[in-house]
Amino acid sequence: MGDQVDRRRAARFHASFWVSIAEVAEEAELRKGNISPSGFFFQTDKDVGRPSTVRVLRIATADETVSVEVMAQVVRVVSYDDLFQGQAIAGAAFEFLVGTQKQREEIERLVRTVAEEQLQQAGDVLEYNFAGQLQGRRHDDQPAVVSEVSLYGMVIETDWMLEVGEEICVEVRAPASKKALRFSGEAVRSRPATGESAEGRYRVEVRFQGGPSAEMGPLADTPSGTTVADAMNELISEVTACHQRQARSEGAHLNGSLAAMGLASLLAFLEMERTSGVLQLSRGPERATLYVRNGQIVDLETELSWSSPRETLGLLLDWTDGAFEFHFEPVTREDALGLSTTAVLIEFARGKDEAARSI
Repeated sequence: MGDQVDRRRAARFHASFWVSIAEVAEEAELRKGNISPSGFFFQTDKDVGRPSTVRVLRIATADETVSVEVMAQVVRVVSYDDLFQGQAIAGAAFEFLVGTQKQREEIERLVRTVAEEQLQQAGDVLEYNFAGQLQGRRHDDQPAVVSEVSLYGMVIETDWMLEVGEEICVEVRAPASKKALRFSGEAVRSRPATGESAEGRYRVEVRFQGGPSAEMGPLADTPSGTTVADAMNELISEVTACHQRQARSEGAHLNGSLAAMGLASLLAFLEMERTSGVLQLSRGPERATLYVRNGQIVDLETELSWSSPRETLGLLLDWTDGAFEFHFEPVTREDALGLSTTAVLIEFARGKDEAARSI
């Protein structure tokens, strides 16, 4: 059952959001969707591009009190067959490409705001797979997976059937701090689990004793007086803050428009992520290839006739249109620039400043 614990990369929260997409839908529209610290899915009929296309999204809560602007990569497009229009788009899923710590914090704030609003309503749940230990009349310290938890109960997956009405304690480990939180309740429904790798497993719905204001079971990690609501807030904080981006495999790639995301922003993102690979740029008949190792530009190839790699790179940074495609792969070339990406961008910005002042 251990592989089931990690099958969800991050908690997902459902709500309505104001969404705009650079170069696709500039005017924000209210859309239903779900969000997590790692990505965003929403209903749309717009052509957002094929998987791996990079777009700039602006996402805001329905009341527009919290918003974020972030680069994101298309990972899935949901479509259906329309009797009159043929293939039609119904929704799109994006993975966030977070370039700065500030942006990461803004996304976490947006997710947390949605989560807190959602968990104030009965029936809304935190969907995330937590490792747990189950204690009951017939089962003591047995492993379980907690797949859903709310202010009023949880859903656990086990390798054995629990009797309806059986009183149990479930000890849940917070994903980042590994702090133990003990929830007490009774089984209200128990049935065989469905889906892949579900054979021999059971899905058990548990109702908490006492509701959101009930105190948690005594544990060394849990201060006296901690309620179910307190524990839920703690779990939300941890699952929104501890998310780590899934390692990219060789052969994966990103592509997008330089008009939507400038080359300087793209290079800053690659440096922030310490990424290695080959960045291909095109604008009409013009072509250029940049080699990036651990986020640093080490070499470039282009048909443009300039005397040095630095001058050529400065010319490329001035491109305001065109397309890019980045392939994740090891880069072994010697460093022909001798400057960090940050230093290159600072040098470019300084040159632009001086040119503007001389006009």
